[in-house]
Amino acid sequence: MAAKTEPRTILLISKDIELAKAVRKEFFNERDLLLVEKSEIPDDPAQLVAETQPILILIDYTYLLEKTFPLAGGMNVFPPS
Repeated sequence: MAAKTEPRTILLISKDIELAKAVRKEFFNERDLLLVEKSEIPDDPAQLVAETQPILILIDYTYLLEKTFPLAGGMNVFPPS
């Protein structure tokens, strides 16, 4: 019998309902994926990344227009100049 594997997590941060629906639809049939959705960037995004341990982080581009925010491992996401 094969060992059960833990689902791989994808973290989506977006206020856009249609974008969230599209991402959900794309990954819906993937049994080994877990989609974690947040509509707001938390005060400590690095904590959210540490808690969810995602293999992929999808951040709505509109957030990049608002502010710079830190991610885990010393990475930062900066607004476009």
